[in-house]
Amino acid sequence: QDSAPPAGAGVISVVNHFYGRDHIPIGAYKGSGLTLAGEPPLTFVDSVLKAFPSPIRNASQVPDAVDVYRRVLAASPPRSVTIASVGLLTNLELLLRSGPDAHSPLDGYALVAEKVAL
Repeated sequence: QDSAPPAGAGVISVVNHFYGRDHIPIGAYKGSGLTLAGEPPLTFVDSVLKAFPSPIRNASQVPDAVDVYRRVLAASPPRSVTIASVGLLTNLELLLRSGPDAHSPLDGYALVAEKVAL
């Protein structure tokens, strides 16, 4: 989740929880400089969080999105992952630009090429 607004991770958690998929990892952008136009942005977010339960309520409760992507991809068989992204693509860009880490010796582009089905 791109962390604008910070409660966006909570809305993703609401949807996962509703469908019994709390096991699906959620990450959030942890950088700076990301803003959404409009005042206030995404007014539905607070309404959804007030109306439905979920284990995660905001971005402070989840790890960095690139770390989540890299951990999940590295642990997955080749060509077995489908990524569905909603909203801003900042986290996918940062994944593609990421370097090797504790999860994989591959850079982001190579990791995605190896693990993502489409």
